[in-house]
Parts: sequence; structure tokens; C-alpha cells
Amino acid sequence: MKIGQKISLGYWLVILLVGIISCFGIYLSQRALQQVIGTTTVLLAQEMIVRIDRNIYRRIEFLQQFLNDETVRNVIISENNEYERLSDIDKYIKEKDEEWKVVPLTTITPFMGQLIDNELADRLKSIAAFYEEKDGYKVFPEIFITNKYGANIAQNEKTSDYFQADEEWWRKAKADGVYVGDISLDESSGTYSAEIGIRINDKNRNFIGAAKIVLNIKEVARILNESKYSQVAPKSMEFKLIDRNGRVIFTTENIPQFSKISPFLAGHLFKAQQKSAGYFIEQCESPRKDKELFAYARSNGYKDYKGLGWILLIEHETKEIFSPARKLRNLLIVLLVGGTIINIIIGLFISYAVSVPAEKLARAAKDIGEGKLDTNVEIHSHDEFGLLAASFNEMAENLKKSTTSIENLNKEISERKKIEEYLRNTYDELKRIQGQLIQAEKIQAIGLLAGGVAHEVKNPLAVITQGTDYLLKIIPPQEQEILKTLNIIKRNVKRADEIIKGLFDFSKTTNLNLRLVDINSVLENSWHLLKPQLKADNIKIIKEIKKDLPAVYADRNKIEQVFMNILLNAIQAMPAGGEIYIRSNDKKFESTGKVAQGENVFFNPGERMVVVEIEDSGTGITEENMKNIFDPFFTTKGPRDGAGLGLSVTKSILAMHKGTIEVKSLAGKGTKVIVTLKAADKPDV
Repeated sequence: MKIGQKISLGYWLVILLVGIISCFGIYLSQRALQQVIGTTTVLLAQEMIVRIDRNIYRRIEFLQQFLNDETVRNVIISENNEYERLSDIDKYIKEKDEEWKVVPLTTITPFMGQLIDNELADRLKSIAAFYEEKDGYKVFPEIFITNKYGANIAQNEKTSDYFQADEEWWRKAKADGVYVGDISLDESSGTYSAEIGIRINDKNRNFIGAAKIVLNIKEVARILNESKYSQVAPKSMEFKLIDRNGRVIFTTENIPQFSKISPFLAGHLFKAQQKSAGYFIEQCESPRKDKELFAYARSNGYKDYKGLGWILLIEHETKEIFSPARKLRNLLIVLLVGGTIINIIIGLFISYAVSVPAEKLARAAKDIGEGKLDTNVEIHSHDEFGLLAASFNEMAENLKKSTTSIENLNKEISERKKIEEYLRNTYDELKRIQGQLIQAEKIQAIGLLAGGVAHEVKNPLAVITQGTDYLLKIIPPQEQEILKTLNIIKRNVKRADEIIKGLFDFSKTTNLNLRLVDINSVLENSWHLLKPQLKADNIKIIKEIKKDLPAVYADRNKIEQVFMNILLNAIQAMPAGGEIYIRSNDKKFESTGKVAQGENVFFNPGERMVVVEIEDSGTGITEENMKNIFDPFFTTKGPRDGAGLGLSVTKSILAMHKGTIEVKSLAGKGTKVIVTLKAADKPDV
């Protein structure tokens, strides 16, 4: 494969890798967003159904307090005493009830007027009037009190009948203390209301009568409308309050009241009776194309009020709630396409700039080797290729001027051997330069794309983390399933955030804060920070530190990050425990003519160096993996133990400090990492 093809292939692999990471990040973000929104909507439904139950309970509680008033009790007991004086109570009540029913609804007889205009009735009317003025509608369209025989003794308005003991509400209120009926059309008041029956006792808890309150459901509608039209509620949010029989008691949608819910919703809501709340995402039976999120909460009552088994259903259009994730996806696609186009242009340029001069030099070398001394290389650039071309042309010109004498021929042969050796070394140097160019461009492309992806993904992750922390604070401890799900979300978001932080560290370039640094103190601080983990993993530190070590000019935070990365790699290479040797020393640089693992040598012969060796007794590195240890995203660890950026970042930091890193390892025999930095000329600090 040609050099240009290799460069193009490398760029495409980088683009493909960034694309895969971006798609996976979007997938995780959308799933986490779905879970957070679903859980938040369930909490909203639970809060609203509790408000409805609490509202009904407070109405009951208020009226119980009113009915327990000594004055009210005395009036009821007095009425019971009057009835007991009658010779035939049942006959009297029956006659009055029949007279009551035959009178037109708009007509009030003198007997009815006595029940509407007595002192107790006036108090009932004042209660009804107070709440009507306060809330703007008739909260209690009908309130009346009966004696222990079921006959009305006081009422705020005319009722449909006089005798109540044969009514379900009266019997259940007498037996259970409180009765709350399903919402229906109250014939007396002409409103959709809920009947509430309350037993009345004397001081000795003996039954003396009952009271009926008709509660207008506008109270429920107000609660639901407040949530729907709040500023934070999505536009597509709709509410349905459903009774135990599957009828719609109230809805914010334009559908008939008391209509049956669809079989689709009934199948989801009434097959999961054991769950008090939850959510699901399904394709609704409506002609909408997108799926909808349905969150529900069941009424469990409030305190003494046991509830009626109502279900509050909240509907969301997923098109609206997942729009942030879609916008992020579209932005990443635009960035990816733009980055791809830019990388193709850069790749073609580099491929042309490297491969064309290399091919010319290769052809020229071949021609000169075949004795074609008139060969001339046309390269006019001012880089290494231009210098090499000038050397080739000069060599060809010198060979052309040489004589054919035996003495000159011998010299020519000797010179040719030197040239061939020079060409081989030059060709090897050219290959090394080409490799460095490819690696540099690949890392630059990864850095640019990784930085862009990290910046765009970090903000949604921060929103998810804040939302998860908030939910963990407000959700009761007994909701173990929800808490477990939120903790899973938090761990995965933290994992994603660590990957993003690694991408940021890898992609960003910052100015170094250089000052005199004592390497021994940096090492001491590094292993001190890792001491709890070393103890937990049964790892022993063995130190061979040279005192009075020369200082180095460095950014202390960056250098500390270098040693933290190396120590963490050593710890992870010893899952069963072991030993880590840390050595520090100084020495003079002696050039060996070799380059350690592809790094430039920044030292001059005789210069003072500070050398740190960190050696572990871990699993070691295979010969095959040694070739790739400094490649970004290359890792032999599990997906939970790192993103493969540690050594890449370490190598980059040392290069900024004009330092080197060398790794020596054999599989199963541990690993030694050697870090070399130039010693400062000033005294130690």
C-alpha cells in the first residue's frame, strides 16, 4: 500500500471512530433523558393526585370539625327528641317524604322553608357562600343534615327528597363514619359532583345523625389546569383523571366528559393494578406519527380518607421532550460531516506533499544505482525533501565529473558504497519522518474532533447529573426501584463524564506554568494521594530516592499528573497485589544514537538529567501491544477502567517539557517506566 493510501486510510479510521463514539454518546444521552423525564412526570402525577386527595380530605376534615361543634350537636339531639315524641315516626317521615316529592322542583313549601331558613341551615349557607366567594364558583352546591332517623333537619337549598335513610351514602356514612362517592351528575344541584357523607356522633360517640356534602369537581379541574398551563409544563402535556371504571372524570383534551378510555390505555392502566405509579412509551392509537410518553399515578387516599381508586394520567409527545437530544444529534452530524470534509482536504494535501517527493527520490535513487548519472531530482521545497533532493543532485554531478581511471574507479566505488549507505540511512530517516507526520496529523485530528464532541456532550451530561441529584434528594427512601434506577443513571453519567474529561485533557493545549520543582516532593505527593487505594489492593511501595536531587523547570500540576497516570497503570496491572519500586536519580546524558520508542531526544551530550523509574511486579505488556501503548484510545483494560488516553496524555505533557518517556516490559514479568527531564541550572528548591 502506498504512503498516500495509508495516510487516507488513517484519516478515515479516525473519522469512523469519532462517529461511533458520537452515536453511542447520543444513544446513552437519549436513554438517560427518557428515564429522567419519565420519572419526573410520574412524580408530578403523584404530587397532583395527592393534592386532589388532600383537598377532598380537608373538605371532610373541615366539615367534621363543624359537625362536632357543641351547638350543632345540641340542635341535632333536640330534633331527635322531638321525633321521639311522635306516636308513629316512620309514618310521619313517609308522609312528609311523599309530600316533598310531588311538589315541583321550583316550589318551596312552608315545611321546606323551615328546613332552609332555620339557624343551623343559615350556618350551612354561610359555609357555602364563604367558599363560593373565595373560589368563584359553588364549591358546595348542596349541604344538608339529617337526624338519626334519616329525615332532613337543615339544608342550604331544596333537596330532591326528604327521607335519606334509604340512600347509599346515608347507610355507608352511618356504618363507616365517612362515605365518598364517585363523581356523577347530582340531580338536586345540577352539577357534576362527588357525594360526601359524614356520620355525626354525640359526646359518647353514639349516632345522632348524618350530613351530606356535594363537592363540585371544578376543584379537581382547577388543580389539573394549574399544572397544564404552568410556565414549565410542555405544550403537548395533557391530563386525564380516570375513575376505577375507566371513565374520564376530567381531561384537558377536547373529549366528552365521562366517556370511556380507549382499550389501548385500559390495557396498560388496569393490567398493572399492583403498581401505584409508573410510565410507559407506546405508539398511541391516534394518527400521530411519533410515540407518546404516558405517566400515571393512582389515588391512595390521604390520612383517614382511603381514596376512590382514581388514576391520573399525563401524556407527553416524545417529539417535543426529546427535541434537545435530536438537536444535539443534528449538531454532531454537521460537525462530523464538516470535520470529514476538512480532514479529506488535509489528508489529500499531506498525501500529495509526502508521497510525490518520496516517489521522485525513490526513482532517482534507483536510476543512480543503475549508473544513470544524468539523473536530476526536481524538488524545490525548503523542507527535508528539498535538502535530500539537493544532496541527490550534488551526488549525481560529482559522479558525472569523476574519471574512469582505476584509481578514480576505486575511489568511485568507495564513494558509491558510502552514498548507498547514506541513501539507506536517508530512506530510513524519511520513513521515520513520514511516520511522525502521520501520527501528528492523526493526533491533531483526534484532538480537534474529541474536543468538539466533549464540549457538546458535557452540558447535557451536567443537566442529567443535576436532575438525578435533585430526584435522589426528593424521592422517599421507600421508592427503592426508582432510587436504584437513578443511581444507575448517576454512575453511567459519571462514567461518561470521566471519558469526556479525558478527551478534554487530550485535546486542549494550555500554557505551562514553569517554575523550579523538586521531583522528589512531586513523587511523595503522588503516592500519598494513592495510599488508600494501594492499601486496599495490597500493594507495597518500595522507594529508592536520591536526596539533594537537582530541581527541574516544570509545571508542577502537569508533572504530578504524569506520575499519577503511571502509578494508576501500575496499580491496575496488579489486581492480586504486589510491589511498586520508585527510584529517582540524576546523571549526565550520553547519546547512544538510538531514539527511545519513537521520541525525539531533547538533550545534548553532557547535560544533567533527572531520571525517575517506576517499576511494578504486575502482568506486564505483550510485545504486540508495546507498539501501540502511546496510541490514543488504545487500552487492554476493561471498559470500566479507562478510555485509553493516560499514556497519550502523559507523553504529550513530557514532550511539552522537552522530556522523554520509555517503557520496558515483558508479558507476566512486570513493567518499568523511565521518565527523563532536564535538570535546572539553579539551586534546588
